[in-house]
Amino acid sequence: MCWSVAASTGTADEASRDSMIFGRRPQAAVVVDTGNPVSPEQTFGPEDAIVSLLPSARKGSYSLRYHVPPRPMDPEDSSTLEVRYLVDDADLARVVVVLKKYHITNPSAGELAQIVAVFDSNDQFPVASPEFQTNRVDFDDELTDDNFAYFIEALLISNREPPPFPTVTAPGSPLRGPAIAGIRICTRFT
Repeated sequence: MCWSVAASTGTADEASRDSMIFGRRPQAAVVVDTGNPVSPEQTFGPEDAIVSLLPSARKGSYSLRYHVPPRPMDPEDSSTLEVRYLVDDADLARVVVVLKKYHITNPSAGELAQIVAVFDSNDQFPVASPEFQTNRVDFDDELTDDNFAYFIEALLISNREPPPFPTVTAPGSPLRGPAIAGIRICTRFT
């Protein structure tokens, strides 16, 4: 049994949303305007599931959140957090996906989210690839406790310097990382 965010849009934090693009990258004929990089009719295509950074994004960490609904699982089962991602250069790009849970009924639990699982592209092999790759981490948590709200925080981390002038991506040019094409949580029956 799997839950997936492939082809769904996470919620970008305010500081990140103007540096991300949801869907395919602009074609060469599209002029990149920092206020509205791509018109809606130009974003539909085979790469719609991808979230990546605009070439103009500055060095930094860009955050997305996804809600995870509670799922029925047998306590004897374990789960995996799978991520389809692009890191083309490990020195310049990194993807971190963290599954968290937040206690919503117990005030004594504090206001801190607990980490359930962490996927880090730097811990995977190969660390970098010119193509999207899928890797996973295993975790043990039932994800069924009604006292918790579950969510994913995904970070696109870039160490790239933006070009000194506006750039346009040519058709057929490779996508640069970091980018995420999908996240899913799957139960492995034991």
